[in-house]
Amino acid sequence: MRALVLDGDSRSALAIVRSLGRRGVHVTVASEDEASLAGSSRWCSERLVYPCPRATPRLFQGWLVSTLASTWDTVLFTASDITTSIAGRCRLSLPEAARALLPPQKSLEVAFDKSATVDLALRLGVPVPKSVLFERKEPVDASRVTFGFPAAVKSAKSDLPYRFATSYAPDLGDMRVLLDEALRESPAALVQEVIVGQGTAVFALYDSGRPLVTFAHRRLIEKPPWGGVSALSESIDPPPDALDFALAMLRELSWHGPAMVEFKRAGQGAPHLMEINPRFWGSLELAIRSGVDFPYMAFLLASGERVEAPPVRRAVNRWVLGELDSLTTSLITGAPGRSRLAGLGSHLSSLRYGPCCEVERVSDPKPAIYEYAAWLRTSAGRFAARWKGGPVRSRSPRGVVHVHTAFSADGFLQPREIAELCRERGLAFAAIADHAEDVDEAAMDRLVKACQDHSRGGFALIPGLEHRLPGEVHILALGQKRLVKAASPVEMLEAIANDGCVLVASHCSARCELPARVLEMLSAVETWNVSRDTRFLPTSGGFAAYRRWAPANPNLCAIGGLDMHSENQWGCQVVLDRGCEISPESVLSGIREGRFFTKGRFASFASRPTGGIRDMVFTAGDALASVRDVRDRVLR
Repeated sequence: MRALVLDGDSRSALAIVRSLGRRGVHVTVASEDEASLAGSSRWCSERLVYPCPRATPRLFQGWLVSTLASTWDTVLFTASDITTSIAGRCRLSLPEAARALLPPQKSLEVAFDKSATVDLALRLGVPVPKSVLFERKEPVDASRVTFGFPAAVKSAKSDLPYRFATSYAPDLGDMRVLLDEALRESPAALVQEVIVGQGTAVFALYDSGRPLVTFAHRRLIEKPPWGGVSALSESIDPPPDALDFALAMLRELSWHGPAMVEFKRAGQGAPHLMEINPRFWGSLELAIRSGVDFPYMAFLLASGERVEAPPVRRAVNRWVLGELDSLTTSLITGAPGRSRLAGLGSHLSSLRYGPCCEVERVSDPKPAIYEYAAWLRTSAGRFAARWKGGPVRSRSPRGVVHVHTAFSADGFLQPREIAELCRERGLAFAAIADHAEDVDEAAMDRLVKACQDHSRGGFALIPGLEHRLPGEVHILALGQKRLVKAASPVEMLEAIANDGCVLVASHCSARCELPARVLEMLSAVETWNVSRDTRFLPTSGGFAAYRRWAPANPNLCAIGGLDMHSENQWGCQVVLDRGCEISPESVLSGIREGRFFTKGRFASFASRPTGGIRDMVFTAGDALASVRDVRDRVLR
């Protein structure tokens, strides 16, 4: 028997690979990139690359089915909600060994739906935090929240491609902002009271409703510090009340395979259910160190062999970089119900547990090297974005500009599909710019109506057209809702601008020329065109045009656009200032007034970027990163 481990960049995947590999199992690691955390391990026998399950779930499902079709003896291990969900939905197309560890589909859906999990817990008498469910299709009535603040705001579904991370609202105003953002990414969101206390979890391996092995730990440090993944944890005897609650819920679900049931306990009170995790969890290495080798026991279960519960020994597990991030967050932002000084004290006291490092291992050093390098790149990128005028604003609405629909002759996506794809990515708006020569009055009316129909629930789909001027330059009329006939292009653009549209010059280069009147009416220059340039970096042409025209129009902005025609042409995003409402009018106003910045994978720039040595330094660094990415893809 062999093993295929998905989500190779996760710590749980690394724990699975090390567990199975050292027992002689042939382990294949699959991830979105050829280089991954688990794929760096000496125990990895083979590496595969799959399509992104978040951005292209159908392609990923096809890859999974075709990869496993010829390997009837391969056991599938998943380590994320999205891959587990997709594997569950296509289980009938998978060989028997590959689906041997998947829970029943209805049970899986309950675990992924936090609202359904809460309902199950209440039916079984399991304590849960006070919760209020909000749905995208209904107006938000904040008066339904009757408990105090701070309150936790979370997506009601955990298997979405781009899940909204649990956030904490200190007051009613922030709760409304967070709910608006959560409902952009999820059809429903939960607002729950915050349980301040220690996190505990019960882990189990089930065989068709029968528990084979149980284990428990408590979290000493979490990332983020107010509740999240475990950064430092220790094994404990399963608390009787938490164990009874967990087994009752899993029994009700006729569970099969691995599961984690998470609780929080305030003081000496009863444990309150947080969630059911229907896959292998982040702190899996702690159980292995404690003698409870869940991955190998699951492999035996899938192979049809006997599984016996082993004796448990005390152990501690430390995720070093998780602790470092938790400490930084604790000192900068604090945590609900705990001072910064208390947070620092808990980190200092954790030193008594010694190294007990999870990733770092002398006998298998490459995963640690990979993780530290990735952490340094990510940290440097965040710092660079801040310095270049593109601050990291987690609650700022973000969207895309210059998107073509099927109303353009070369477009393939309907407005509905664009709205769905953007929602999957957590985007708050999309500005359409279909070719004006392809649209008549009837088509224009249908485009505007389609945008209105799909602008709801915290998402704005903005109609618009792309006009060709003599020469190279195109003008995007964002917000255009009617066709305008005029004697000249300049008069046409004047009429469009008088309708409140935002005019953006696109396809620009250093030698482009514009009539003086058109330059006066412009709100922005598309300095990054992903289709023309690359999705990694803009080229110099757009910036050269912007810097040449800016003196004549002091209000001129620089913006990034996709020039997107199909679902695979994603790239830079436009991030509005925090506080901007999500409506077509507010988005257009934010762009017109320069209250945004453009953010890409390797480069970010403000709406009115400045030149000088700083830009050159960052351009050089981004170019090196881009060349490395292109090299990796060519070699692959």
